[in-house]
Amino acid sequence: MAETHKDLGLVEVIQNHKEFTRMEAKLLPDHTGEWAILHSKKLIAIVKTKEEALKLGWEQFPDGVFSYHNVGDTNAEVRTLGRGVPITVEDLEQAGYV
Repeated sequence: MAETHKDLGLVEVIQNHKEFTRMEAKLLPDHTGEWAILHSKKLIAIVKTKEEALKLGWEQFPDGVFSYHNVGDTNAEVRTLGRGVPITVEDLEQAGYV
């Protein structure tokens, strides 16, 4: 069965979340409270606000396949899934993805 765009988005957010978890300790000293944008497991940018993260994410990835993460807040919303269905880390954990 071929993966749909939504499936690819879910894979993206899971992979990005795992990568963000690995890099977060290095980001904390200088970027606590800021927002990291990831795409294909790569850090794209760090910005001050969630609004900036969304704006930049949509500008660079108009298909919506990106995620954003709040540095230092493990329960913050992460996002991807095409047109941007918001999910939380807790959602991923409950579904058994992380």
